[in-house]
Amino acid sequence: MKAALTHCHKSLLHQLARRLQKFPRFYFLSLEDVLHIVCNGYDLRQINNYIIKLFENIGELTYTEPDESEKNLFEITGVKSVLGEHLPLKQAIVCEGQIESWLPLLLSGITSALQTQLAVVMGAEVPLEDVPKKKAIRSAGSRKIVVHSSQGSRPTSKQKPMGKLPGSRAGRKAEDKRAQSQSRSKFQLRRLRLSRGPWTM
Repeated sequence: MKAALTHCHKSLLHQLARRLQKFPRFYFLSLEDVLHIVCNGYDLRQINNYIIKLFENIGELTYTEPDESEKNLFEITGVKSVLGEHLPLKQAIVCEGQIESWLPLLLSGITSALQTQLAVVMGAEVPLEDVPKKKAIRSAGSRKIVVHSSQGSRPTSKQKPMGKLPGSRAGRKAEDKRAQSQSRSKFQLRRLRLSRGPWTM
């Protein structure tokens, strides 16, 4: 009997470990809470007792009750904060299958709804999720390059080649060569004028 109970306990822990990997937020809960959530995942009335442990500041889920013909198929239409503020989802989440399979969809739905609400408050014409993201890269010489991550955007601005710094050793050599070339040109021009005579310019 004891061996059978030990085997059942190990099998249960193995099953819970597989479900923890599918939804990593379960790792922050005790095994007892995870077991209650997994066993009652078909009933959102029971899940509302643990939802604040999965999503911070979310008090409860708002949903539509399933019909008798569609048993165990709740549809989440929004969430409520602990202060009673309601956030409607852009698309209802159908609670079909195991709870760890639709909880990631709920998380992405909440994120998308918050981005839309933030865009409306800020007066943006498009949601923030549709705005192409830009990355700023600083290269040598403190020059800023803007990289557009979305497709079809402007190409990356290329950095112009930097010349030799005037205070460096290579810069001094370049200046010396330039001065020698100019003096040599003046000397040759003067010599040419003297060879032609005083009547030439």
